[in-house]
Amino acid sequence: MFLVACGTPAEVQETVEDAINEVAPTLEAAAEELAPTVEAAVEEIAPTVEAAATDVAEAVEEATTEEPAEEAAPELRTDNLEGETITFYHFGDLSGPLAGITGPLINGFNDAVAAVNANGGIRGAQIELQFTDTQSSVDEAVAAYDRYTSEDDNVLVMFTYGSGDGEALASRFVEDQIPNLAAGLSAVDFYGPESGYTFGYAPSTPTSLPCSWITSAPTGMP
Repeated sequence: MFLVACGTPAEVQETVEDAINEVAPTLEAAAEELAPTVEAAVEEIAPTVEAAATDVAEAVEEATTEEPAEEAAPELRTDNLEGETITFYHFGDLSGPLAGITGPLINGFNDAVAAVNANGGIRGAQIELQFTDTQSSVDEAVAAYDRYTSEDDNVLVMFTYGSGDGEALASRFVEDQIPNLAAGLSAVDFYGPESGYTFGYAPSTPTSLPCSWITSAPTGMP
């Protein structure tokens, strides 16, 4: 339908009114025809929309009111071990060529354990020491390890003092899952491909500051 705006304003207004009157019945009939379809569609989706709104409201309420759950702290053992014994195994050179170096470490370790025992031990349990003098022999160190592990199937920890001892037993500590606290500062012992259960008292010799200073100090420096 095309309306041409020509003529007087009164004539244009009359033309527009005639056009509206002409299409009004058609529009009214179309609206009446679509009304049931629209109403049915609304009734069909209403439960879904209502359910979704309810879910969202509940989720928002939970998010705003629920307090963050606190992680439970691991329970600390507080049972008294009085009357029990915890055995520490260690072996090193106490009378051989390296005794001047490892001897003070061994004796210091013995004194430290004695002090712990004198002050009640470990939750009442006393520490018992098993020691073997290897005289700097790696074979003696391996023999001591074999003896200790054959006599005790639940060795908690071992302590070593010589680099060669730790290197020879590195894979055994891993295999038997026995932590080794080592005073022998060997990089192979600490970081070698077969190591993993050896932990040093100090950095390995190649990475320690004194050796770095010695190798990098200018000639003539102390």
